[in-house]
Amino acid sequence: MNFKYGKKEMEYLKSRDRRLGEVIDQIGRISWTVEPDLFSAIVQNIVAQ
Repeated sequence: MNFKYGKKEMEYLKSRDRRLGEVIDQIGRISWTVEPDLFSAIVQNIVAQ
């Protein structure tokens, strides 16, 4: 499952933080997978720390 967002969300973030807006302009859209199992996601994040 991928985390979904669009132009509206990116424009909102850019309008709220100038520095973040610059980074978004440089990097562009990113994509990452969301772990559908909440317990597994929490365990993975704790272990990764």
